Amino acid sequence: MTPDQLRGHLLGIGAAVESFTDDDSARAADLLLYSAAHPGPKDERLSLGDACCIAVAERLRLPIVGDDQLWGLLPLTVQFHVFR
Repeated sequence: MTPDQLRGHLLGIGAAVESFTDDDSARAADLLLYSAAHPGPKDERLSLGDACCIAVAERLRLPIVGDDQLWGLLPLTVQFHVFR
């Protein structure tokens, strides 16, 4: 499916589609740098996609829910809830 089709599908089911801003990219970069300097217990580092998702959630002031324990070690500005 094309990006436009995907967007239309998401909007059709009532999901919000949020743009990624310049400020989000700066925050994602900060998170990536932090993760590189402070890897997780198994030398885990944050992925670019994860950093982008977190940056948008922080801007929107939304809590984050996930199964990645590494996220709980980051200096987040929103609550993180582990579902495992």
